[in-house]
Amino acid sequence: MRIAKNFEMFCPDKVPQSIKVSTSNSSWSNEFILRFKESSCFLIKETKGRQSGGKLEGGEEAFEKREKKYSKLRHKLKFLVYVDQLNGIFNRSKLIMIQPYYIVKNIDESLSFAVTQFDLLDFKISIKPKTVITFNWPNRDSEEYMVIAQVESASNVLQTEWSRKFKIDMPGQFTVKCAKSNSFQFITINVYHEENSPYFITISRADRENLPLKFINETKLEIALSQVFIDPKKKREISNISKAEVVTVKPGGHENYTWDENSLPHRLKVQVEDTVEFYDMDIIKDLKPIVLSKSSAMKEYSESKHYLRGYLKRRNIYDDRHSYKEEYCILNFSKQVLKIYPKDAFPTVIKLQNAQIDEDFQRNEFMLIHQKESFYFQCKGITECKLWVNSLIKAKNLYQEDTVASPQQIFVKTEPTEYSRVITFYRARSNEKEEVLDASNQAVSAEQ
Repeated sequence: MRIAKNFEMFCPDKVPQSIKVSTSNSSWSNEFILRFKESSCFLIKETKGRQSGGKLEGGEEAFEKREKKYSKLRHKLKFLVYVDQLNGIFNRSKLIMIQPYYIVKNIDESLSFAVTQFDLLDFKISIKPKTVITFNWPNRDSEEYMVIAQVESASNVLQTEWSRKFKIDMPGQFTVKCAKSNSFQFITINVYHEENSPYFITISRADRENLPLKFINETKLEIALSQVFIDPKKKREISNISKAEVVTVKPGGHENYTWDENSLPHRLKVQVEDTVEFYDMDIIKDLKPIVLSKSSAMKEYSESKHYLRGYLKRRNIYDDRHSYKEEYCILNFSKQVLKIYPKDAFPTVIKLQNAQIDEDFQRNEFMLIHQKESFYFQCKGITECKLWVNSLIKAKNLYQEDTVASPQQIFVKTEPTEYSRVITFYRARSNEKEEVLDASNQAVSAEQ
């Protein structure tokens, strides 16, 4: 017994517990039980002769070669079966609805797309703008993953490369990307599914400014991000596929991002200098901090604060306490050097690694002792004096072990928004000064 396409009433010899369905040139489906309201079935249909389900491109020789390859392709026609009990005078009858399992609609007004199974890339099923198709898997023996590409409407020639594979039986919205020259074309996939209804899939062009992930870098270091591909069965990284795109977020910058492959689990690799961290992005919560290695921490510190500049009054050890001369001084943090520029002499260079630093904040004075030579300095106020003393101590200890005794960390905050998820990398808020400090201005503003 075969069921017609539209509507057919039939009365079997005895009340059946389950039934099968079939179409022309296909096998019988698996049985589905009539007492269950919802189930699915699939039929296997062999392709005979020239292809009708997809369009093949290339010369006649290539065309015939592919025709031979797909001449016995076993399509998997999947349907949704819904069984309901009728009311009234038909209360002893059952209504059996058979619907397509996947319905795909191109809602874009100008772009055409092609879809197919992930391992049949030359078997394209085209979808023109504002059109709807019923999708069935071309090959029953392959995994049920779809790929998509943009095509030219008239010639059906690919305008982009195929995307990576993705599932279409997981309700939700996601974005896939197709490589095009040195850039990417982004496509939004929306999967809708309600009880007792098919999977309704819409596709359209996506805007780069509205991708599902946004990374913000509020640190002084570059951050590199990429997807890690995980084998869901073995639960380990897959190394035999092409590498994922690496996105670099500059200090103070931001980048919009979508996954190279939209398959679970979503795992992100974050690299800051020589420190690498991995994150499971399927959990909506703040992520664990990135603990910087010593070299990364030192670089971030040295890049965040380069110099301290300003005028200081200086005298020698045997000079009278009131015979200070005002001289311009530059403290170079990365080189651990204090340079003094007298008005009528060459600069004096003091290396801070082995220097001794003493202070007298009551007199706004401090002293540097280097290689048995003493230098006395006087500041305009206590704030300026503390700034110089603390900066000299930091510069002196910059590359010593105790500087990184407490690990330097980059915190990772995640915030879901209406259309995307924002990931922010930041350092703990501190009172550190800007890259180039003017000691006099800092002291005056602080005292005011």
